[in-house]
Amino acid sequence: MTIKNTPVKKILAIDPGTREMGIAVLHGNELEHYAVKTITNRESPSAILLQGSQIVYKLISTHQPGMLAIERPFIGYGNRSATLVDLAREISKLGKGLGLDVKEINPSTVKKAVAGSGSATKRDVARVLSARFPELRVHLEQAPKYKEGYWNNMFDAVAVAVTAAGVY
Repeated sequence: MTIKNTPVKKILAIDPGTREMGIAVLHGNELEHYAVKTITNRESPSAILLQGSQIVYKLISTHQPGMLAIERPFIGYGNRSATLVDLAREISKLGKGLGLDVKEINPSTVKKAVAGSGSATKRDVARVLSARFPELRVHLEQAPKYKEGYWNNMFDAVAVAVTAAGVY
């Protein structure tokens, strides 16, 4: 019996946001890239959608992933929430249009996969990820309190990547 070696997919994970987007690139067990990208043109919802899509397109071109994993946004109230849902849809459409395997994952699924509970806090998830990827600790331990929300975007994207990969 022959067992096929299937290549490990490189995963680009996105935590969409109307101000900042968390980014992570996971290839096998290696975290190749992680960042927070800021949406600078916030003049209108369409400007946010355009810039967010451009950021993701550039990341896809640069990293050449086989999978695009997106954290499905929480649907709340207000225009910002509607724009966030639209941005996630646009990113998903972009990935599918470029032939990528696209996974949209609920936040509670990510928390359960990474921290063992769907009600885990962002800090709980960040601690687990920092133990797995020591290079992330600086963003957990040394970040001033006001920067915590900023870096949570990146931690969320890393959590989405490892969940999509089935690492946890």
